[in-house]
Amino acid sequence: MDFNNGFIPILEVPSGELFPESGIVADYALQVAGPNQGIKLIPDDVVLASKMRVKMVKFDSEILKHFFALYGSRFMSSEFIENFLSLAVPKMEELCAGAGEDTWLMGTEDLTQLDIHCGAMWDFLYIFMKSDAMRDCFDRLDL
Repeated sequence: MDFNNGFIPILEVPSGELFPESGIVADYALQVAGPNQGIKLIPDDVVLASKMRVKMVKFDSEILKHFFALYGSRFMSSEFIENFLSLAVPKMEELCAGAGEDTWLMGTEDLTQLDIHCGAMWDFLYIFMKSDAMRDCFDRLDL
């Protein structure tokens, strides 16, 4: 609670330092804890990897901020509903434009860190939409 107000995840490295944010935890896992192990989530092409990181930042700043504002209002703020629908939803659709029937968000055949970064939130939204407790909130969105 003292470090990150109860938000998760938190990464504690062997030196005892603490770091917040899922992106930092993911980068640590990819670069320090398990390089060359498992699925390669960052493209070898430096330009493509940079474009991926830009999309992750845009996802957070152009989509997530509107969702969390809406969630924080308990889906009651007509301003936040309108912002989510007019600003965030088109950005989600734009982000998905790179994906195809056999490709991921970066247009690649292989999963990237972008897919995991965005996919977790989309799973969260989907679960919310399907839960009885949140159904009326999502009915207000008319998605």
